[in-house]
Amino acid sequence: VPHNIADFAILIQNGFARMTALRAQFASSIGALLGCLAGLQIKDVPGMTGFLAGGFIYVATVDLIPLMLQDNGAGTTLLETLAMGLGVAMHLALLRAEHAVPGACTHI
Repeated sequence: VPHNIADFAILIQNGFARMTALRAQFASSIGALLGCLAGLQIKDVPGMTGFLAGGFIYVATVDLIPLMLQDNGAGTTLLETLAMGLGVAMHLALLRAEHAVPGACTHI
């Protein structure tokens, strides 16, 4: 809910009328719900995990990395690199914790 309120405020600041902003937020929420339902239906399709991971890698390489390269300050680059490293470390810690729980990784 908080991010929807923030998105609504951003739409208003960018010139959307209130009702148009509400409709846009509603359409976005319905799209997220439909995407979730579709994901639940196709989760067992062979190769789907790799396909979805490829989508995230595509977004990272095409959208996020160029944004990161806009500010070439050493401090910004160091901070972004540390943040990425922290993200990788958190994923590895969660993976290790998941494997430490008996029966938690029966899907592998």
